[in-house]
Amino acid sequence: MLFGLSLPISLQRRRTSTMLGDGDDDTLRRRIRAQANFTEYTPLALIGLALCELSHAPPSVLMGLGATLLLGRTLHAASLYQNTVPIRVVGMVATYSVLLLQAIWLFMQCLGSR
Repeated sequence: MLFGLSLPISLQRRRTSTMLGDGDDDTLRRRIRAQANFTEYTPLALIGLALCELSHAPPSVLMGLGATLLLGRTLHAASLYQNTVPIRVVGMVATYSVLLLQAIWLFMQCLGSR
């Protein structure tokens, strides 16, 4: 997914001859933000998934969290490309939900291990 978000940035940079920043190009700016937002949230969510797996979360929970994360990140990126705020909100809510549910699961596991 990161590759899919990165390549269009390079192509748009070439089209606009913009080597650094966004060159005040709205298309480039949206593509940069879609990629940056992905890199800001996805690593933490993946670490959370790994920690949940290590703490013996049921496979159905892990699959649900992973699918929700994938859906959320896909919707968010698509919304930035298309400038559709409602889809962006759904994407962010999905991502935030994954992070929150992981935190709750891990917190509860810590309480249970005492």
